[in-house]
Amino acid sequence: MNWLCKTARCPAGSLRADGSVYRPDSPAAPQTPLPVDCAIPLNTAGGAPVVLTLPQMYGARVYFVRDDTLTFYLNPGPALVEPAFATSTDANYGRTWSFCEFTFNPQQLYANISYVDLVTALPIGLTLEGDATHTVAPLPDGAVQRIADALTAQAAADGQPWDKLVIRGADGDVLRVISPQNLMAPFFDRPDEMPFRGREFRRIVSKLTGLPPDLQQKVERFLVP
Repeated sequence: MNWLCKTARCPAGSLRADGSVYRPDSPAAPQTPLPVDCAIPLNTAGGAPVVLTLPQMYGARVYFVRDDTLTFYLNPGPALVEPAFATSTDANYGRTWSFCEFTFNPQQLYANISYVDLVTALPIGLTLEGDATHTVAPLPDGAVQRIADALTAQAAADGQPWDKLVIRGADGDVLRVISPQNLMAPFFDRPDEMPFRGREFRRIVSKLTGLPPDLQQKVERFLVP
């Protein structure tokens, strides 16, 4: 796990495993590897939780990766360079990772796992304990595979690049499904050439039969631009 802070109100920094904050100096060149290890190891599934005391932060991200570590870089500023989930040349491209947004300031404690950018084979859920317990469940087992299968089938049916939204590892397993905006962006000035539309995504989502209602809603929010 990596806990990164990256906004103007929260200077570039990363939380370390001992709870301290590492604030890097500005590097001399772009794409300079982060000079310290800021990974926070987690215990195995079912093991004891890893407890951290957090400083206040704005616009942070919490990154998770399975059976690996993530590679981060610095640009002059300093500015953190985060993993690019849709860029095949990124050092983290073939890893199973995901993230959630996080803010803890005097006004609020806020976290977001709404799947705006991608859904992955690494499910993330949240539990907030206090006067009451609030839980946001992760996607159920097999959900990402089912989404990928539906998009791949639709690509075969109509020739549109739905399958390009599915990113697979070297072994062919699904790592993540990315938001359509990543393929639509080059066509924003040529809307008539755009490869797919929101209404078509709704039609595909409707074919994902057998999904629980809450998952159906999550998938539709993710797929419909």
